[in-house]
Amino acid sequence: MTIADYYGEDSEIFDSAGWWCGHTMLAFKPWHSILEYKRYSARFGLSTRIDYLEGILHTKRNESDSIIKPILKWLEERGVNFKTKSRVYNLDEACNTVQAIKIYDQEDIPVRPEDLVFVTNGSMMTNATFGDNTHIAPVNRDTSDLGLFTIWQNLAKKHEKFGHPEKFISSIDKTKWMSFFLTVKDYPEFFQRLERMTGSRSGTGGAITLKDSPWEFSFVIYDRDYFPNQRELNADVLWSDGLFGERIGTIVKKPMSECTGEEILTEFCITSTCPIAFAGFADGHDALYIVQGQGLPVLDF
Repeated sequence: MTIADYYGEDSEIFDSAGWWCGHTMLAFKPWHSILEYKRYSARFGLSTRIDYLEGILHTKRNESDSIIKPILKWLEERGVNFKTKSRVYNLDEACNTVQAIKIYDQEDIPVRPEDLVFVTNGSMMTNATFGDNTHIAPVNRDTSDLGLFTIWQNLAKKHEKFGHPEKFISSIDKTKWMSFFLTVKDYPEFFQRLERMTGSRSGTGGAITLKDSPWEFSFVIYDRDYFPNQRELNADVLWSDGLFGERIGTIVKKPMSECTGEEILTEFCITSTCPIAFAGFADGHDALYIVQGQGLPVLDF
């Protein structure tokens, strides 16, 4: 059952503050599973000051420098061997015990009885494509290799205990997701204007949603210490997603998924009432990095 099936497509809940906060923060759409929505609501529904991400574990700085690099260094110092440029596609498994890890074009990695195997069986970044200021991020509709989901698919073929990966990847158009990361150098006025407009100081709040945007922009303003070298570069950064990028824009009359970075930035600035700020980008202060991937919350059918 979908969320729309449960509440009704014309339900008032879709105009409520709770829905706007929850579905934009957790990337839910009306056609996603009501069961999955219930799980997330139970996890986050009673959180206080959610607009400041209180009650949610997160790092103040970017996750790569805060978590990944320190853990990588700590493990390497203890003799852990990292095997890169390898793609796992299946596990030899029997009676809930992994016996070997299967890798494309390489020998299997044997697993000893005392070993532990941790598997990531899906990702929102599956088949992600990338764009920039002058190039779109095309939709990748190739399903011959679904990365981490391929592991799950192969396990599910062996036994029903592994569940139903098709609920997550059966419809690209209903599960794809688009985001962009904006870097602005030597132009702090743009972010100052966003701070005045939203009342949210850089680096202190969660995502802010532009309800009047057909693409449903939500954006996060980071402070100047989000990346180690920001201050010396006099750079400000912003992350945003367009949850309904398949819709036609207000200013740019085509779907977000067919737009270059410059077109997305045009729509964002004017929709967010920042036309003065947009004019300042004509001098080439901006760099916009677009990502389009598959694998949003589970569908139900």
